[in-house]
Order: sequence, then C-alpha cells, then structure tokens
Amino acid sequence: MKIGILLVIILPLPVLIFILVTAFPIIPNNLREISIRIVDKGNDEPIANILCYYVLETAWLKNIVGIPLSDPVNYRYIGLEAFRSNNDGEITIKNKIIFLKLYERIFRERIYINLGNQKKKKVEGNEVKSFIVNFDSDNLSFINPHYKGFIIYSGIDKVNTQVPLNKTDYYSLLVLNGNNLQSCKTQNVIIRLEETM
Repeated sequence: MKIGILLVIILPLPVLIFILVTAFPIIPNNLREISIRIVDKGNDEPIANILCYYVLETAWLKNIVGIPLSDPVNYRYIGLEAFRSNNDGEITIKNKIIFLKLYERIFRERIYINLGNQKKKKVEGNEVKSFIVNFDSDNLSFINPHYKGFIIYSGIDKVNTQVPLNKTDYYSLLVLNGNNLQSCKTQNVIIRLEETM
C-alpha cells in the first residue's frame, strides 16, 4: 500500500518538472550592453534629447511536456524601453540578465531612433508598446522634426516587415550581427542623423 502511494507521488514528479521548466521563463541569459552616440551627419556634433525606442523580442516553439513542436512559433516582447540621448548625444542600454523559457531564444532587437507614429491607437502599457503596436511605415513621423530617423537592427533572422526598406527617405538602417546580442562585450555604435530638408 505504501509503495503504491509512493509511486503515485513520485511518477508525476518528472512530468511536473518538465511542465514547470518549459512553461515559465527561468533560464538566465546575458544580454550585451550597447552604447550609442548620436551625432549630426553634417558636422559630427552630438545631438541631445533624441528619443529612442528599444525593443527586444524572443521566439520559441510550442512544446508538449518539453518536446518541441515544429509549428507555430511564438514571439514575446521582453524589453520595451525608451531612452533619450544626453548632452553628449550618448545613450547606454545596459547589459542585463533576462530569463527565457526552455526552448525560447533571443530573436531580434530593434532600436528606433527619432521615429514616431502620426496615428496612435490607445494601447495599455508603456509608450514603446504603443509605438510597436501602431508601427506603420505609412504613418512614420520624426519626433525631432530637424532630423530623419534611424533604425538599428540585430537579429538571427533577416530584416523583416518591422523594418520597411522602402522608407529610406524617412530613416537610415544599420544591421548588426545578431550573434553579438549575448556577448559579454559592450557594442559601440555611432549614428549620424541626417537633417530633414
């Protein structure tokens, strides 16, 4: 009798552990620091008070008790932050430890510099989430009207529809190596914003 009760308690334990490990973000991952210096393209003078939206997205396959399925892929925003450049035109996005699910991976990072939306639907949450939900290449605007926008893209995928390539009159694009996202080294980037005419 005692052995039967013990088996009922012990046998489901590995299944519960699998469910807990795969359902909740508990695996720590280091995300590299990025230091951005924003300057005027014409004279290389630093530009202060430029708004940047930081978006970090992960992807993972659904799984059943720890066994990954081939479809569908799920996505999750785990970093939605806004930054402003200081008087030296600098923004530092500090390295951090992020927690991922068992089959979850850092998928892509996007940094939108001096870009906003003309049309905004009200969205629960912060201003970055509102920007992403409303992101539409036909309604882009410049937060600082004197300069065009800029997008920094890092990811394991190719540049996708979140970075419309047909809007180069609105912004410039810099694609960084997505493999560096989990590096321990600080990544330094200089962004030269073009003036609007």
